[in-house]
Formats: sequence, structure tokens, C-alpha cells
Amino acid sequence: MGPERDVSEALTVGALLRAATAWLREQGDEEARIDVELLLARAMSVDRAGVFARLGDAPAPHERLRFEEALERHARGEPIAYIIGEREFFGLPFAVRPGVLIPRPETEMIVEEVLGFIRERGLAAPRIIDVGTGSGAIAIAVAKSVPTARMHATDIDARAIDLARENAVRHNVRDRIEFQEADLLDGVVGSWDVIAGNLPYIPTDSVARLAPSLTLWEGRLALDGGANGLTPHRRLLAQARALLGTLGMVVLEIADDRGEAATSIFATALPDAEISLLTDLFGRDRAVRAILGSREAP
Repeated sequence: MGPERDVSEALTVGALLRAATAWLREQGDEEARIDVELLLARAMSVDRAGVFARLGDAPAPHERLRFEEALERHARGEPIAYIIGEREFFGLPFAVRPGVLIPRPETEMIVEEVLGFIRERGLAAPRIIDVGTGSGAIAIAVAKSVPTARMHATDIDARAIDLARENAVRHNVRDRIEFQEADLLDGVVGSWDVIAGNLPYIPTDSVARLAPSLTLWEGRLALDGGANGLTPHRRLLAQARALLGTLGMVVLEIADDRGEAATSIFATALPDAEISLLTDLFGRDRAVRAILGSREAP
């Protein structure tokens, strides 16, 4: 393999872990240690704790081969999640595959906002739409947390809908989520309590500058948010008012430099709503929330 000699000559699992971590760091992988742990766990058919239990052991020949092949794939830009075949989100494992956005930890904020709104409003049987569902992460996480919730999940990509259905079956919530191949809210009817989503939010002219692991593997469709990174958000908000109940909520993830522009779009589309810009633990803009029925219209 390319890394080369230090990895191929490592005699124990621990030495392999150290050598591969050092090599990936040289390639610019900021999460090299955990990435190597995950690849070793896959190669050895154990969890990460199982890797640590065998640090002093020599890897079996087939384990070493499987690990080195996976390490080379990752070095060529393939995301760890696609190599392993899954990613954890909100404490749940989700199957992932190329072309469908990998769930991100920061998107868990959207789930937390939805669950908080359900609690605050005392909704016994909330009706929730997850727009741009991808792997189904938001819809499934909410459905698992609120057994009485009725979910509707849309995505323009048929591959995403197929994957989301598979994940819903895996987590035993398929009967409570209706999946629809649709552009944003096209074709959705009824009255809903919450509209949530992680829509594409990277400006078109910035997409070309992204790492190949994003554009080549996850696909432009899941990333490109139009000229200012908010085109899908603007279109969704134009559709949302007709579908929300009088006490409903919209919460959408945004890029960390789009806070002011996003809140302006929300305020224009939903002038009778209370608009909040939500930040993550590092103080970065992460989402915008609009709650109807919380104040008088101007």
C-alpha cells in the first residue's frame, strides 16, 4: 500500500494503529485517530473496544489485508462512513451509501429543537415533516424518541428515499413515516406541527472548492444551496405557511456565515412568527427557527 512501510511492517494491532494514524495525519486527516480505530474495528469484525482489547496481538493476515485496503480507499478521499457502511446519529446507527449525504453531528440540533417544541407545546400526536431527509436521520430520530409522532419525509433523490426507507425498517419505525420523492414540499398536503430539515446550504460558487470527499462522494445535489446558499430555504418557506398549523414551527439548518441573511428570509416569509438564530456549542450560527403563535403579528 502507499503509507507505506511503517504500516505494512507494524507487527501488532497497537503498532498498526499508531503507524496508520501518523500517516493519515500527514495526509491532512484531522480525525485520523478515530478514523483508524473505526477501520481497524471493521477489518477485525469487532467494535472499537474490541480493537483496544487486542492492541498487543498480531492482526490476522486477512484482517491486515482488509484494513490496508480500506485505508487506501480512505486515503483516496472516500469517506470513512461509506467504507464502513454506516454512521451514528442521535445515538442510532444509520446505513449510508455514496450519493446520499452522510448524517452530521451538528444536525442533531434540529432533532433536539423538534423534541423541545413537542414538549413545550404538549403535543400528544405531533405531525412532522422532514424535508430533504437524505438517509432519514431526522425523521427516524424523532420517530424513535416520540412513539406517537406521525412523520412525513421528502427528498428529491430516489436513492435517498430508498435508503431512508431501509433505515426506517432497521429501526422499526417504517409504519409511522411516510416517504415521498418530491422537491421540498411539492405535493405535500394537510396541516403540520413542525417542518424541519437540513437543506443544501453551500453557495454554488463555493461547491467547487470543497474537498473531493464531499463533491465526488456525497454529490452536488445534497450540497448546492444556490447563489447565496439559501435558495432551497427561500423556496421552502414560500410553501410552508400553507401547511403549518396556527401554532407550528419551522427549523432549518444553515451555513455558519448565513445567519443574518437567513433570519431575514424567515422574517419576510413568516412575519407573524418569532424568529430565532440558533448557535452551536462553539457559538457558530447553525440553524434558524420560526415559531408561529408566540407573538402578535405587527
